[in-house]
Amino acid sequence: MGIDDHWPEYMPTISLELTVSSGTLSIGANSALENESDYSWNPDQVRGTVWKNGSFASVLAINSSTGAITIASGVAVSTNDEIEARFEFVAKVSDPWVTRVQGMRSCYMTVDGDGTTTFDDDDNPMPVPGWKLAFGWDASDKLKVGVKVDSADSSSRDITLSTRLWGPGSAAESSTTIDLTDTTNAQTLTANFKQHDIRVAAQMQFSLANAASNPMVKDTINILVFEPTEIDSYPASFPTTGTMITVTKPGGYWSAKLDN
Repeated sequence: MGIDDHWPEYMPTISLELTVSSGTLSIGANSALENESDYSWNPDQVRGTVWKNGSFASVLAINSSTGAITIASGVAVSTNDEIEARFEFVAKVSDPWVTRVQGMRSCYMTVDGDGTTTFDDDDNPMPVPGWKLAFGWDASDKLKVGVKVDSADSSSRDITLSTRLWGPGSAAESSTTIDLTDTTNAQTLTANFKQHDIRVAAQMQFSLANAASNPMVKDTINILVFEPTEIDSYPASFPTTGTMITVTKPGGYWSAKLDN
Protein backbone atom coordinates (compact mmCIF):
# COMPACT_ATOMS: atom_id res chain seq x y z
CA MET A 1 0.00 0.00 0.00
CA GLY A 2 1.58 3.28 -1.13
CA ILE A 3 1.52 6.47 0.87
CA ASP A 4 -0.70 8.10 -1.74
CA ASP A 5 -3.55 5.63 -1.17
CA HIS A 6 -5.20 7.94 1.35
CA TRP A 7 -3.94 11.26 0.02
CA PRO A 8 -4.97 13.78 -1.14
CA GLU A 9 -7.71 14.79 1.27
CA TYR A 10 -10.58 17.12 0.38
CA MET A 11 -12.79 19.62 2.17
CA PRO A 12 -16.56 19.29 1.51
CA THR A 13 -17.48 21.96 -1.07
CA ILE A 14 -21.05 23.09 -0.59
CA SER A 15 -23.75 24.88 -2.58
CA LEU A 16 -26.44 25.50 0.02
CA GLU A 17 -29.74 27.33 0.38
CA LEU A 18 -31.11 27.86 3.90
CA THR A 19 -34.73 28.97 3.60
CA VAL A 20 -36.94 30.30 6.39
CA SER A 21 -40.69 30.42 5.82
CA SER A 22 -43.37 30.88 8.48
CA GLY A 23 -41.03 29.92 11.30
CA THR A 24 -39.61 26.78 9.68
CA LEU A 25 -36.11 26.25 8.28
CA SER A 26 -35.78 24.10 5.17
CA ILE A 27 -33.10 23.30 2.59
CA GLY A 28 -33.47 24.66 -0.95
CA ALA A 29 -33.77 22.26 -3.89
CA ASN A 30 -30.49 23.45 -5.44
CA SER A 31 -28.44 22.47 -2.39
CA ALA A 32 -25.67 19.95 -3.02
CA LEU A 33 -22.27 18.65 -2.02
CA GLU A 34 -20.38 19.49 -5.18
CA ASN A 35 -17.46 17.10 -4.77
CA GLU A 36 -19.26 13.95 -3.62
CA SER A 37 -17.00 11.83 -5.84
CA ASP A 38 -14.03 12.67 -3.60
CA TYR A 39 -15.46 10.57 -0.76
CA SER A 40 -16.37 7.00 0.08
CA TRP A 41 -19.95 6.31 1.17
CA ASN A 42 -19.93 2.91 2.85
CA PRO A 43 -19.99 4.03 5.58
CA ASP A 44 -20.61 7.67 4.71
CA GLN A 45 -17.37 9.64 4.91
CA VAL A 46 -19.18 13.01 4.89
CA ARG A 47 -22.02 13.75 7.28
CA GLY A 48 -24.27 16.79 7.46
CA THR A 49 -26.19 18.22 10.42
CA VAL A 50 -28.11 21.36 11.35
CA TRP A 51 -27.53 23.13 14.67
CA LYS A 52 -29.69 25.85 16.24
CA ASN A 53 -28.11 28.12 18.83
CA GLY A 54 -25.39 25.52 19.39
CA SER A 55 -27.74 22.55 19.85
CA PHE A 56 -28.34 19.71 17.39
CA ALA A 57 -31.53 20.23 15.37
CA SER A 58 -31.63 17.84 12.40
CA VAL A 59 -29.70 15.51 10.12
CA LEU A 60 -28.84 16.51 6.56
CA ALA A 61 -28.94 13.64 4.07
CA ILE A 62 -26.41 13.68 1.22
CA ASN A 63 -27.07 11.66 -1.93
CA SER A 64 -23.86 9.73 -2.60
CA SER A 65 -24.46 9.74 -6.38
CA THR A 66 -25.66 13.29 -7.04
CA GLY A 67 -24.52 15.13 -3.89
CA ALA A 68 -28.06 16.51 -3.38
CA ILE A 69 -28.62 17.73 0.20
CA THR A 70 -31.98 17.31 1.93
CA ILE A 71 -33.10 17.82 5.52
CA ALA A 72 -34.60 15.05 7.61
CA SER A 73 -37.23 17.37 9.09
CA GLY A 74 -37.96 21.09 9.12
CA VAL A 75 -36.51 23.04 12.04
CA ALA A 76 -38.69 25.47 13.99
CA VAL A 77 -36.91 28.82 14.20
CA SER A 78 -37.45 32.31 15.57
CA THR A 79 -35.92 35.71 14.91
CA ASN A 80 -32.25 35.94 16.01
CA ASP A 81 -31.75 32.17 16.15
CA GLU A 82 -28.29 31.24 14.85
CA ILE A 83 -28.33 28.36 12.37
CA GLU A 84 -25.27 26.31 11.50
CA ALA A 85 -25.28 23.80 8.65
CA ARG A 86 -22.28 21.60 9.42
CA PHE A 87 -20.53 19.20 7.04
CA GLU A 88 -17.84 16.95 8.51
CA PHE A 89 -15.50 14.33 7.13
CA VAL A 90 -12.94 12.02 8.68
CA ALA A 91 -10.29 10.62 6.35
CA LYS A 92 -8.88 7.15 6.54
CA VAL A 93 -5.60 6.65 8.37
CA SER A 94 -2.89 7.98 6.08
CA ASP A 95 0.79 7.20 5.92
CA PRO A 96 3.31 8.50 6.75
CA TRP A 97 3.16 9.56 10.44
CA VAL A 98 -0.06 7.50 10.95
CA THR A 99 -2.35 10.50 10.55
CA ARG A 100 -6.04 11.23 10.40
CA VAL A 101 -7.44 14.35 8.79
CA GLN A 102 -10.76 15.65 10.13
CA GLY A 103 -12.39 18.56 8.38
CA MET A 104 -15.51 20.65 8.89
CA ARG A 105 -17.17 23.29 6.75
CA SER A 106 -19.88 25.25 8.56
CA CYS A 107 -22.35 27.68 7.00
CA TYR A 108 -23.83 30.15 9.52
CA MET A 109 -26.84 32.44 9.25
CA THR A 110 -29.00 34.38 11.69
CA VAL A 111 -32.77 34.19 11.30
CA ASP A 112 -34.28 37.54 10.40
CA GLY A 113 -37.77 36.79 9.07
CA ASP A 114 -38.63 34.84 5.93
CA GLY A 115 -36.07 34.51 3.16
CA THR A 116 -33.22 32.44 1.72
CA THR A 117 -29.54 32.65 2.56
CA THR A 118 -27.30 31.15 -0.13
CA PHE A 119 -23.76 29.83 0.22
CA ASP A 120 -21.95 29.10 -3.04
CA ASP A 121 -19.28 30.54 -5.34
CA ASP A 122 -21.31 33.70 -5.88
CA ASP A 123 -22.99 34.28 -2.51
CA ASN A 124 -20.88 34.10 0.66
CA PRO A 125 -18.03 32.32 -1.17
CA MET A 126 -15.32 30.54 0.80
CA PRO A 127 -11.74 31.36 -0.24
CA VAL A 128 -9.23 28.53 -0.49
CA PRO A 129 -5.74 29.91 0.23
CA GLY A 130 -2.80 27.92 -1.03
CA TRP A 131 -0.08 27.06 1.47
CA LYS A 132 2.72 24.66 2.33
CA LEU A 133 3.06 22.87 5.66
CA ALA A 134 6.00 21.42 7.56
CA PHE A 135 6.23 20.14 11.12
CA GLY A 136 8.67 18.34 13.37
CA TRP A 137 10.57 18.41 16.65
CA ASP A 138 12.66 21.49 17.48
CA ALA A 139 15.91 21.57 19.45
CA SER A 140 13.91 21.42 22.70
CA ASP A 141 11.91 18.41 21.47
CA LYS A 142 8.75 20.51 21.14
CA LEU A 143 6.44 20.23 18.13
CA LYS A 144 7.12 23.05 15.69
CA VAL A 145 4.75 23.84 12.80
CA GLY A 146 5.62 25.98 9.78
CA VAL A 147 3.29 27.48 7.16
CA LYS A 148 4.36 29.17 3.92
CA VAL A 149 1.46 30.97 2.21
CA ASP A 150 1.41 30.79 -1.59
CA SER A 151 -1.87 32.59 -2.26
CA ALA A 152 -4.59 34.25 -0.16
CA ASP A 153 -7.27 33.50 -2.78
CA SER A 154 -8.75 36.94 -2.05
CA SER A 155 -9.32 36.13 1.61
CA SER A 156 -9.81 39.21 3.80
CA ARG A 157 -9.09 37.21 6.95
CA ASP A 158 -6.25 35.08 8.32
CA ILE A 159 -5.79 31.47 9.34
CA THR A 160 -5.73 30.62 13.04
CA LEU A 161 -3.24 27.83 13.72
CA SER A 162 -3.28 25.99 17.03
CA THR A 163 -1.68 22.88 18.49
CA ARG A 164 -2.77 20.70 21.36
CA LEU A 165 -2.41 17.28 22.90
CA TRP A 166 -5.35 15.13 21.91
CA GLY A 167 -6.87 12.58 24.24
CA PRO A 168 -8.29 12.25 27.77
CA GLY A 169 -7.00 14.93 30.11
CA SER A 170 -5.05 16.72 27.38
CA ALA A 171 -5.19 20.49 27.55
CA ALA A 172 -1.75 21.84 26.58
CA GLU A 173 -2.11 24.11 23.54
CA SER A 174 -0.78 27.21 21.83
CA SER A 175 -1.99 29.29 18.89
CA THR A 176 -0.99 31.96 16.40
CA THR A 177 -2.35 33.84 13.40
CA ILE A 178 -1.08 33.02 9.91
CA ASP A 179 -1.01 36.26 7.92
CA LEU A 180 -2.30 35.41 4.44
CA THR A 181 -0.77 38.57 2.97
CA ASP A 182 2.74 37.30 3.76
CA THR A 183 3.64 35.10 0.80
CA THR A 184 7.39 35.34 1.41
CA ASN A 185 8.20 33.99 4.85
CA ALA A 186 7.58 30.79 6.75
CA GLN A 187 5.32 31.56 9.72
CA THR A 188 5.80 29.19 12.65
CA LEU A 189 4.22 28.03 15.88
CA THR A 190 5.95 26.02 18.59
CA ALA A 191 3.70 23.90 20.76
CA ASN A 192 3.77 23.88 24.56
CA PHE A 193 4.26 20.11 24.66
CA LYS A 194 7.15 17.78 23.94
CA GLN A 195 7.23 14.44 22.16
CA HIS A 196 7.11 12.44 25.39
CA ASP A 197 3.97 14.33 26.51
CA ILE A 198 1.88 12.75 23.75
CA ARG A 199 -0.30 9.95 25.10
CA VAL A 200 -2.75 9.55 22.20
CA ALA A 201 -2.05 12.06 19.42
CA ALA A 202 -0.79 15.53 18.58
CA GLN A 203 -3.27 17.83 16.89
CA MET A 204 -2.60 20.70 14.49
CA GLN A 205 -5.71 22.76 13.75
CA PHE A 206 -6.19 25.28 10.96
CA SER A 207 -9.26 27.53 11.01
CA LEU A 208 -10.40 30.15 8.49
CA ALA A 209 -13.66 32.12 8.19
CA ASN A 210 -14.78 34.12 5.17
CA ALA A 211 -16.34 36.93 7.26
CA ALA A 212 -16.47 38.39 10.76
CA SER A 213 -20.22 37.93 11.24
CA ASN A 214 -23.18 36.01 9.83
CA PRO A 215 -23.79 35.00 7.13
CA MET A 216 -20.42 33.28 7.37
CA VAL A 217 -18.61 30.16 6.23
CA LYS A 218 -15.88 28.62 8.38
CA ASP A 219 -13.43 25.83 7.57
CA THR A 220 -11.69 23.86 10.31
CA ILE A 221 -9.03 21.28 9.52
CA ASN A 222 -7.52 19.01 12.17
CA ILE A 223 -4.46 16.90 11.44
CA LEU A 224 -3.97 14.23 14.10
CA VAL A 225 -0.61 12.48 14.36
CA PHE A 226 -0.73 9.23 16.32
CA GLU A 227 2.90 8.08 16.05
CA PRO A 228 5.21 10.87 17.30
CA THR A 229 8.31 8.72 16.79
CA GLU A 230 7.53 8.72 13.05
CA ILE A 231 8.01 12.51 12.93
CA ASP A 232 11.50 13.84 12.16
CA SER A 233 13.14 17.04 13.32
CA TYR A 234 11.63 20.26 12.01
CA PRO A 235 13.14 20.98 8.56
CA ALA A 236 15.39 23.97 9.20
CA SER A 237 15.47 24.86 5.49
CA PHE A 238 11.67 25.16 5.15
CA PRO A 239 10.17 26.63 2.97
CA THR A 240 13.08 26.28 0.54
CA THR A 241 12.95 22.53 1.13
CA GLY A 242 11.20 20.28 3.61
CA THR A 243 7.56 20.81 2.61
CA MET A 244 5.47 17.88 3.87
CA ILE A 245 1.89 18.77 2.84
CA THR A 246 0.64 21.22 0.21
CA VAL A 247 -2.85 22.76 0.22
CA THR A 248 -4.16 23.80 -3.20
CA LYS A 249 -7.39 24.64 -5.02
CA PRO A 250 -7.66 22.21 -7.94
CA GLY A 251 -11.00 22.59 -9.69
CA GLY A 252 -11.97 25.27 -7.18
CA TYR A 253 -11.97 22.83 -4.25
CA TRP A 254 -9.80 22.56 -1.10
CA SER A 255 -7.27 19.76 -1.42
CA ALA A 256 -4.32 18.68 0.75
CA LYS A 257 -1.72 16.28 -0.61
CA LEU A 258 1.66 14.91 0.36
CA ASP A 259 4.58 16.79 -1.09
CA ASN A 260 6.54 13.74 -2.15
